Amino acid sequence: DMDKYDIAAVFYDWDPDAVNRLKTLCEKTQAEIVISSDWRSYNPLEGLKRLFKIHELDRYVIDVTEQLFGYQRDYEIEDYLIKHPDIRVFAVFDDAYYDELNGRFPEQFVYCRRIFDDSCYQKALRILQQNPPENTVPEPVQMLENIADNSPAVTKAQFSLDNISVIRRYYQCGTDEFIRRLCSAVGENTHIKNLTVSGLARNYPYKEREKNTFVAPIWDALSRNSSVTCLDLSKNSVKDISGLISALNTRNCPLESLSLRDNGLS
Repeated sequence: DMDKYDIAAVFYDWDPDAVNRLKTLCEKTQAEIVISSDWRSYNPLEGLKRLFKIHELDRYVIDVTEQLFGYQRDYEIEDYLIKHPDIRVFAVFDDAYYDELNGRFPEQFVYCRRIFDDSCYQKALRILQQNPPENTVPEPVQMLENIADNSPAVTKAQFSLDNISVIRRYYQCGTDEFIRRLCSAVGENTHIKNLTVSGLARNYPYKEREKNTFVAPIWDALSRNSSVTCLDLSKNSVKDISGLISALNTRNCPLESLSLRDNGLS
């Protein structure tokens, strides 16, 4: 009942050295495999295990990431991690989507440009042999909490895609909840001067990105804030800045710099 072309692809196309490296990696680090590739689109988990069994890899395969309509692979991997908080050490392998996966998982992404070669193996080994992080508050989470506490020590904050991802995994929350926490903190803060909020759009499906409604709470927070003078809103798929202009016009503290690069402004 299996597709003969899938069987042929696994049997003939999978490089024996790459397969052996993956086996060795799983044995040395006790890692398990969660499949996020397109193969899950047309094979159920049990079917994938049968294919992996051709190279005796099936015992390491435990699950697949959920396919979420309108989202890309990097978000689907993050969604899986949020739903499985027991996963504390992980590596992400892919031969594509470099910007997206490296942007979201800069410390965990292993880019296999052509094949899972020795350099990929060595990098993956270093990642997976790290000790699980202690139960301390991650730096991006601490930064957000310090802003909420109006700590005078925090004058610069950067919430790029990787930091947002760490915060979402820590709180096991959706992007709307992250924005709520961020806006509540920034709106009342009187010390922060430099603020970066970038990459938010990658946490929403395509239709939501088109609507752009998720940035409205940020405009409101900026209108209430009285300290930010340098603002970076890059990579947010913003198409209409009329709400931002209205918010800036109500502030007593003018901006000195504003970055809107890599958005969708007409």
